[in-house]
Amino acid sequence: MGRDTFHHHEGRSGDGKAKPDQRERDLSRECAEERNAFQLEKEYMEKERERFNKELREQLMERKAFQAENSAMSDDRKSFLIEKEEMAMMSKAYIREKTGIQRSRVAIQLEKENMERERKAIKKDTMSDVRRSLSLTNPPPAPTPFGPARQTGKLHLLPVRLHLRLRLVLQGQTGKLQVLPET
Repeated sequence: MGRDTFHHHEGRSGDGKAKPDQRERDLSRECAEERNAFQLEKEYMEKERERFNKELREQLMERKAFQAENSAMSDDRKSFLIEKEEMAMMSKAYIREKTGIQRSRVAIQLEKENMERERKAIKKDTMSDVRRSLSLTNPPPAPTPFGPARQTGKLHLLPVRLHLRLRLVLQGQTGKLQVLPET
């Protein structure tokens, strides 16, 4: 007989049936092969599961690191915005203070100019009063053969009040009190 059937013909008895111990060995071998194939497949699946779990853990770790980094960036951004707001407030306060100082300077300058105008007006009034008094009390000197008469600088003919005002004006011009003779 040829070997064209699934079972081996060598282990058959004369009536065509397989011997029980050969058939058991064949089944046992097929089971062992299937068991080995199943075991190999199981080991492969186990390795794949371990690899998948490892990748999953790495992805989770990367995600946690990303979240931590994102949180830190968010905190940095918040602190940056707070600092930016504080800088803006300080800048506004500085501008207000600078504006206040400039206004104070302008006010002081205006006050100085007003005081200067008042001082000039007082000086002008005093000098015009002095001239008027001098022209009233001292008529222009008569010409002499030796030239015009000299002014002596004595203001003894002026009223006392005008004399004191003139003394103050002269003191303001020279910076020291001039003692005018009173006769």
